[in-house]
Amino acid sequence: MNLKRYLPVVALALIMVLVISACAAPAAAPATTDAPAAAPTTEAAAPAEAPAASDKPVIAGVVFQSDTFMQTVQNGLQAAADEAGVDLILGNTENDLAKESSMIDDYITRGVDAIVITPISADGSLAALKKAKEAGITIICFNTCVSEDGIASAFLVTKNEDLGST
Repeated sequence: MNLKRYLPVVALALIMVLVISACAAPAAAPATTDAPAAAPTTEAAAPAEAPAASDKPVIAGVVFQSDTFMQTVQNGLQAAADEAGVDLILGNTENDLAKESSMIDDYITRGVDAIVITPISADGSLAALKKAKEAGITIICFNTCVSEDGIASAFLVTKNEDLGST
């Protein structure tokens, strides 16, 4: 079996673990019993905020085509997310730059914790990815990335020469 063939999937799984670690909520501080009990009040308590749909990190995985390699990448992302207990949203831009930007905007609105993406071009979705970073979303690129440094927290590149060797 040629293990180098699976290098991109393994590397993406490792990136997912890093993203999950970065997005994990810090442990809650233990409650202390030294404080005196609060005096009872007669005012009604303010309604609590609605609980989040999930306390799990949410990661969006974006690819730009439906070939065998990208399907393998998506399968690897899903397997890593399942193993780590992460909610994963997979999307395919189908080489449509407008769709890619729209998907990123949607992920910003949905409040995902990270976007793992292979952008169509280095500049095409730069504005949308900048907006995502400004919203506090971790950006991870693979195979291709944006032209501006500092947008992506990590950039994974496969060495095609290694993929073809035995």
